[in-house]
Amino acid sequence: MKTKNVVITAILIFSIGQVSAQLKCFFYTDIFGKMSITSDNSFHWNTKTNVNSPYNLEYKTSNFCFWAPLNFGISAGIQLSPKKEILIGLNTDGNSFIYKVYADNYQNGIGYTFGESSIKGKSSFIRYYINYKYTLYSLPSNLNCSIIIGAGMAQRGGPQKGGESTGNFGIAGTIDENGTVYAFQNKSFTWHKRGYLINFGLGSDVYIRNKYIFSSTLIFTYSPYATGRDLNTLTISNPNTNYSKTYKQNVDFKGTGLYLGVSRRFQIYQTKKIKPTDQKDYFK
Repeated sequence: MKTKNVVITAILIFSIGQVSAQLKCFFYTDIFGKMSITSDNSFHWNTKTNVNSPYNLEYKTSNFCFWAPLNFGISAGIQLSPKKEILIGLNTDGNSFIYKVYADNYQNGIGYTFGESSIKGKSSFIRYYINYKYTLYSLPSNLNCSIIIGAGMAQRGGPQKGGESTGNFGIAGTIDENGTVYAFQNKSFTWHKRGYLINFGLGSDVYIRNKYIFSSTLIFTYSPYATGRDLNTLTISNPNTNYSKTYKQNVDFKGTGLYLGVSRRFQIYQTKKIKPTDQKDYFK
């Protein structure tokens, strides 16, 4: 909470000092492609991705996921000067995940087949943000390049209380002819209702023959707060030999990710025309 307040205050103080005599207001429609980044805590795994098992069985997941990456949003911008703009927006969001189990499957009369089973999903939330955009340099009639810093908040739906179950899925199979079986179970839980975010990245406005076409951004968002948590359990057992081994993994969905965005800007208000300066007005 303190970090979010410091970032927002810094944005406002840094912006207000050189506000021009003219303001322009914009409305944006946004599309974001996201690479979700999760964190995990594995117990009894020899690595984060492989099961230490004598059987032909492997469990894989990744802290980086592109599944269901598209998110949509809207935002509003206030141009404080030809180089400075404040943006406030919201968009659909979430952390995607894929859990995969590769294993032999034995069936009487058929024998062994090797297969892949997977569980895919998305821990959804709404992302709110306020960003400060500063233009570093520009290429005449083509594009400009800006740095973006800001703060925000991820807010999930569902119950207010953390630790509430939101669903579970399972995968099971027989590994060998001796009756060894595996069972993989995924349980999902709510965690923090809100998670505060820090944003930083790059932006660009693209022009063709001095005509504005679209805006693009590449932004990394970090949050230490998990809005959702998964508990994954993989058990290998054989009742005939009393063999049993259980592997556990916690996966936290913190809203962290890398966003590639494409936006279209529409001017909705302007006070008066900027006086000529050595900085090109890219918001015509």
